[in-house]
Formats: sequence, structure tokens, C-alpha cells
Amino acid sequence: MKYFQDWHPLCLVGCIVNISVYQNASALRSVEQWQDITAHNLATSSVAGYKKTDASFESVKIGHLPKETLSEFERGLRAQYPLLDGQFTFRQGELRQTSNPYDVAIEGEGFFELDDGNGNMIYSRDGHFRLNADSVLVSSTGKEVQGENGRIQVLPSMGDLIINKKGEVTQERAPNTIVARLRVVNFSEPQKLGRMPGGFRSAGQTPEQIAEPAVLQNFVENSNVNPIQEMVNMISLSRIHEANHKMIQQYDQIFGKAISSLGEG
Repeated sequence: MKYFQDWHPLCLVGCIVNISVYQNASALRSVEQWQDITAHNLATSSVAGYKKTDASFESVKIGHLPKETLSEFERGLRAQYPLLDGQFTFRQGELRQTSNPYDVAIEGEGFFELDDGNGNMIYSRDGHFRLNADSVLVSSTGKEVQGENGRIQVLPSMGDLIINKKGEVTQERAPNTIVARLRVVNFSEPQKLGRMPGGFRSAGQTPEQIAEPAVLQNFVENSNVNPIQEMVNMISLSRIHEANHKMIQQYDQIFGKAISSLGEG
């Protein structure tokens, strides 16, 4: 019994230090994930229609100090660990006017529907369109833009496209003949969409066509990322990472001293 009593304070210090180290290590991991999100936001800040990801934290109770310490910690000292959650921010980006008749932007809610060539639909705010070799309207990445009746194909001999606010597509030499109508859709829970190259996937949700979209020709929606703010975040995250790293080193030193001091008896 004397042996256990002599080592009991060391066990107590060890438990506290271990929990503290795990908490700081968990914080380091969350900060690294936040840095990845911030770096991705920065890298794609020039992509038309890109929607940034915001990071938020919550505290989660995961473990506790064992009750066998028989001290003021008898009820158990619970450990709090940070958990990072990334959410899309669908705030409208700045609308930039261009001289390209194939540039189209959505004012307000909604997504363009694109076919990736394999029958899978991608949903994007990037309206930087063009015509491919078959005179089919495609996205900047070559995916076919969808109208209410499928892909949109025009006649080159009929001149440039004219797209009105409702998304109706006509051509310069036949302004009264509607070639197609852009399919602009929305989702009941856009936060559940899955990110993928070129836009989002539905992730099991059924898109709902917007009856009266607000479509602007000769405009492109910029990314809603603020590069300056993201750079400020990167600096702050670097400091937080450094602080947690120093805390782990200090706890390691404390535990080493405890072993040296309490183990002598």
C-alpha cells in the first residue's frame, strides 16, 4: 500500500498532463484542417462562381480523469476537444460585367446544371461559357450546359447568342425564335451538396427548377472569397499552431520534472 501511495501523485499528474497534451494535439489537428480550407479558398479565389468554405469549431466532451484519484477530481475531470466543421458560404459574389456574350451570371439563388459527359449532373455558379466544335454551349471546363430540354445547340450562321433575364436563349439573326431556356435550379438544403471539381454534386437531393430566375448576360459572378481576409486568417492560424505546439512542449517538461521529483522517493 505504501508503494501505491508514493506513486499516486505521479499517476494524478500523468493523467492531467496526458489529457492536456491530447487536447493540444487535437487543437493542432483542427488548426491544420482549417489551414487546408483557407489555402484552398485562396487558391480558388479567382475561379468564377466559386463558393468559399467557412470553418467553425465546437467543443466536444470525449474523456475524463479516472475517479480512482479519490480527490477533488472524484467525479471525473472531463476533457474538452475541439471539433472543426466546414460549411459552404453561398453568399453572392461580385457581378463583373464583360464584353463576352457567352458570359452569364445568376443574380440571387440558383445553380446552372451541367452534364459531365457520363450522364452525371454538376451544379455550378460559374457562368463563363463558350461554344464547342459542335456549337454546343459548354462550361469553361467543357461540360455541356443544360436547358429545359437537354443540351443547348445553336446555329453558327444565325449569329451570337442573346440570353434574356428569364434564361431564354435566342440568336442575333432570329431574335424571336427561342432556341432553348437555361435550366437554373436550387436545392432545399444546399449545405448538404458535395463539393467536386467544377461545382457541386447533388448528394442525393432532387434539384428544383427555379420558375423565374434572374439571369444576366455579359456578366460573370466572381468568387465570394476575400483574399485579404483569408491571408489574415492564415497568419492567425500560424500563431495558434505555434502556441499549441509550445504548450505540448511545456507539458512534456512538466511531466519530466514530475517523474524526476516524485520518483525519487
